Formats: sequence, C-alpha cells, structure tokens
Amino acid sequence: MAYCIKGKGVVNVMLGDRIIKLDSDSEINIYPSTQSREAQNDGEFTIRDRSPSISGTFRVPSDMRVQEIIEAACTRVIVEMYDGRVFVLENASQVGENDYQGRAGVIDLEFIGERIEERLPA
Repeated sequence: MAYCIKGKGVVNVMLGDRIIKLDSDSEINIYPSTQSREAQNDGEFTIRDRSPSISGTFRVPSDMRVQEIIEAACTRVIVEMYDGRVFVLENASQVGENDYQGRAGVIDLEFIGERIEERLPA
C-alpha cells in the first residue's frame, strides 16, 4: 500500500556526509512506495510507477553553498525521525524547483531515489 508519512521533530537529515536541519516550522513528507494508486470504479484501482521521495523545507547551513544542495545528485539521504524511525533514500537526486529564501535562510527541497529503506526503532 502506498502511503505518505508526515512528521515534525526530525533529528537529522543527512545529505551525503553533511547534516542539514529541517526548518522548525516545516514538516517532512516521505513517500516510501514505488507505486501511485488511483481509484477506479467498484473498488478497483490502477497502479502507476513512481519514485520514492522525501521533501520538506530545509535550513541551509551557513557554510554550505545553496547550489550544492539544489544540484545534489546520486547521494544518500538519511532521515532520522523523532520516534526512532529511519528512512534511507539511496541514489537520491534533488528535483525541486524552488528558490532559496534568503531572509529565512531556507529552501524547499524534494529528493527522489530508486529505492528507500525504512528502519524501525529497535
């Protein structure tokens, strides 16, 4: 079943070997399935292939170039949720087309990848 997880209180988002923080007013959205389902008639549905994704509004570290984040490709994105759940998006690329918001120091990002692994708390 395809589902989307929304959560606040993310501990870390790792982009490659760098940690970037989710903005305090943002939620992170995680779509861990490779299926998108559309309802039809009589309880039937169609399945369309899609990439798993992670998106949210992120605070750009002062020592990191905005262009480096916007053009991130073939990297690993790790999200550690407040409840201990961890998502690892392999071979991730940033596909969002959003501007850097200079006053707030944040940018909306969307990462897609070929597969995502969900690790449950021990």
